[in-house]
Amino acid sequence: MENNLSITENKCFILVKEENELVTVPVGKKVCIIRNTNKRVTKFYSKTCNKDNDIKKEICSNNSYEEAKNEWLDPDAESTELYECLEFVIRKMLNVEVEENRVVEVYRNVKSPFSICVKINGKEYTLSSDYIGFSKNWVPREISDCQLSEAMSITRTIGGHMVWPIGVGYPTINQAKGTGKGFYDRIDWTLRILKIYYEYIDIALKNERYASIFSDKLMEEILKNDVSFSVCQILVAFDNSREWLAEFRTFEKFINTFKLNVFCSKNGEKYEVEPIVAWIPIRPNEYSEYMKASQKHIEDRTKKIVELCENSDK
Repeated sequence: MENNLSITENKCFILVKEENELVTVPVGKKVCIIRNTNKRVTKFYSKTCNKDNDIKKEICSNNSYEEAKNEWLDPDAESTELYECLEFVIRKMLNVEVEENRVVEVYRNVKSPFSICVKINGKEYTLSSDYIGFSKNWVPREISDCQLSEAMSITRTIGGHMVWPIGVGYPTINQAKGTGKGFYDRIDWTLRILKIYYEYIDIALKNERYASIFSDKLMEEILKNDVSFSVCQILVAFDNSREWLAEFRTFEKFINTFKLNVFCSKNGEKYEVEPIVAWIPIRPNEYSEYMKASQKHIEDRTKKIVELCENSDK
């Protein structure tokens, strides 16, 4: 299967339904986007922008969300092509960073086409895809539909996707980083707290879970800017996946493995997470700035992943 796969910077995983067929659209092509507006759904289906730089739209009738949502399908939950590519990419990532005497296997989950399995020295983990770009759910109305469409065709490339464990409890990492009670899907905030968690992962693995993890330093971080609920929720999610995270030993090893250093700066041998935009507010006031910066980070990560795949084939 690997020989038939090609990971390129222009490979986009946006999935749309056109004339009852699923179509993966290329980078730069206008895509179908759905936005909720007061319990009604705006369905964007035109592939070209009109003179007002907007996509042709149709307001669906009441209670038509189930029908309308099929116009734009979530690749993380619907795209077998995405998971074929993730299986390929994750195998490359883990084999490059593999340590001596560690046996790593990566394969598709036979029970679900929308997850992959990783086995490290006989211990199996089930992973699902997580989109790490800006979320269309939080885009304000003043962002034009054409802007949204073009931006997502860039951020939905391979660099815009990460894998996390499905987990052994609630919440999962996917669940904790999303929603308005989390970090509005901001990957920079997620990595910032993950760095803190890695400082306590040895303690966490001894099952001295919450009492030890919530140190004075961590509490100071939690209480800063009143984001305590979001921080606590994602720390619990990390702890639910602590065995997977511990496979990488350190935050730096995790970042290097998954090519997430585009979100970090180097301080000696350590990584410091850099905000994509200002840390506060968590949901950026200048969302167009956040979208633009997010695109740049993901483009850079996509290039690193493509380079990894090309070099490891030589």
